[in-house]
Amino acid sequence: MKKLLFPLILSVAAAGLNGCSSQSSESIYDSTISVGEGEDDTIANETAREILAEMSTADKIAQMMMPLVSSYEQENISTLPQEIADLLGEYSFGGVIINDKSCQDSSQTAQLAISMQEASKGRADLFVAIDQEGGYVTRLANGTQMPGAMALGAANDTAAAEEAGSLIGEELNALAINVDFAPCLDLNSNPLNPVIGIRSYSDDPEKAAALGASFARGLNDSHVIACFKHFPGHGDTAVDSHTGLPLQSGTYEDLKKYALIPFRKNLAEADMVMTAHICFPDIETERAVSASTGEEIYLPATLSKMIITGILRHDLGFDGIVITDALEMDAIDAHFGPLDAAKRAIDAGCDMLLQPIECQSAQGLQDLRDMIAALTEAVEQGEIAMERIDQSVLRILTVKQKYGLLDVRERYINPETVGSKAHHDKEWDIALQGVTLVKNEGVLPLENPGRILYLCPYTSQLAAVEYALDHLEGNGFDIRKITFAEAESTDQLREAAAGADTVIAVSSLYGAGELDPRTEEGYNGACIDAVIEAAHEKGARVIVISSQLPYDLARFQAADALLAVYSARGIAVYPDFSKETPQFGPNISAGLYQLLAGRIPEGALPVAIPAIGEDYTYTDTILYPSGFSLK
Repeated sequence: MKKLLFPLILSVAAAGLNGCSSQSSESIYDSTISVGEGEDDTIANETAREILAEMSTADKIAQMMMPLVSSYEQENISTLPQEIADLLGEYSFGGVIINDKSCQDSSQTAQLAISMQEASKGRADLFVAIDQEGGYVTRLANGTQMPGAMALGAANDTAAAEEAGSLIGEELNALAINVDFAPCLDLNSNPLNPVIGIRSYSDDPEKAAALGASFARGLNDSHVIACFKHFPGHGDTAVDSHTGLPLQSGTYEDLKKYALIPFRKNLAEADMVMTAHICFPDIETERAVSASTGEEIYLPATLSKMIITGILRHDLGFDGIVITDALEMDAIDAHFGPLDAAKRAIDAGCDMLLQPIECQSAQGLQDLRDMIAALTEAVEQGEIAMERIDQSVLRILTVKQKYGLLDVRERYINPETVGSKAHHDKEWDIALQGVTLVKNEGVLPLENPGRILYLCPYTSQLAAVEYALDHLEGNGFDIRKITFAEAESTDQLREAAAGADTVIAVSSLYGAGELDPRTEEGYNGACIDAVIEAAHEKGARVIVISSQLPYDLARFQAADALLAVYSARGIAVYPDFSKETPQFGPNISAGLYQLLAGRIPEGALPVAIPAIGEDYTYTDTILYPSGFSLK
């Protein structure tokens, strides 16, 4: 038995699948832990045990892996390459993940998923997983996007969140995809967060917990396994773990009072939880030497026995599947060799390794085979206990049993369901609920708007006007549409604004660097500043729609009205609701509709908005608190 680096002996006992331990969450610092190698595995049913008994060590290791093999050596594959089929036929892989490159056509995606299942060696079906959170993070090019997590947070309607999860689940199930890496339970409490943002429901843990639970229930009811992420929380970071290794301050007590709340409230019903590649130096005691810098670093949560086994397993009592975030991400790959990272993740208590190694080439496939062989040898030589491997495989098989993935069955596919008009109609109703009004200097409801100038950053956002107008009866609006890029200078935009009675300007903030109009990155903000000034000189009204991160609401205080819609995705091609229709976002259109229909939006801010200082950086002063609304 290996001891953790703090003074405790922990016996990890299974509390039953999806069950929470009755032990207080205070226990991690009240008793001393050592992690047992042989948990009580009574959680496993007889069928799962039978399958486990038939598996070789190599097949057990493969069952703990979920590689990305769907876009092998090309941008998009419509049929399964023989090299991938051969690999899937060699081992009993636990699952595969599909990325957006293989999701450009629904029929192709469904056939690819079925082909991978048919090629798989294992008695159990593969987990076929995808990142389809809704809103900003979607993979199905023809799918119903839904308004996204933060828009659902603004609506604060658990029924709407459940319906969003149900619709997404229905479309995934129709393509033979059975795992969705959603919802995000991260609390976006840091405006500088470069990776979570509008993927978060709220900075309020109770709200995030309730909405996340509802979304997951919708997925599950559509026969898709939800995966709560990113444990123990990725919301208070200023570094993207795809490109760096974030550090988050705060003690375990701090985590329990805030970031862990949405997870703790959902673990009793959860089947799967994804880890975060984040270091917690106030909690973690174990360090490792970075393979790239040679410096000592704290183990990130994904590789931390303290966090995965100590907190998630023991203190919070979770005994479903723990899957890593992608191990190819720089937060892990830049500091740990692939085999080292895999061993550490298993030792930490993770059950599945997501994208454990790059597999997009023949060499990558061989590297994966070599990793399986090396891990198999480590088990057979006692470096990794067989009991530890069996625990994970039993968890995986038990969840597969729950969702009918151990049974031989005819797989249902129905690509025509994906992106249907019926789904888009429901999406529209939900999107309207999330539109949020935070400032109104007597210009709304909009009456007699006269000549309207609509300004936006991207061409794809232009058609949002038509989609909004299509939902209005008998509209006769005079609307001129311009993107910022069309103007050679802000002077041209000023001229256009001077000729309008009402200006509606869209701001799409993706990062704090865009707030400063003195920089190239802040050009769009400079454009809006110029338009506000020119319009006001002529007595025109200006309405700014915050379409992405809502923190820019503080940036445009000179506007007469401010709305937030929480996703800047536009419409690349105007929707005709055929299966060839590209993905489009309803959020900007929903905001425009509320304005043009003379409505007062009823959403409320899901996160606090800090004031912006003279240097265009966030201050400690809260301008609009979480929950604020003018409804």
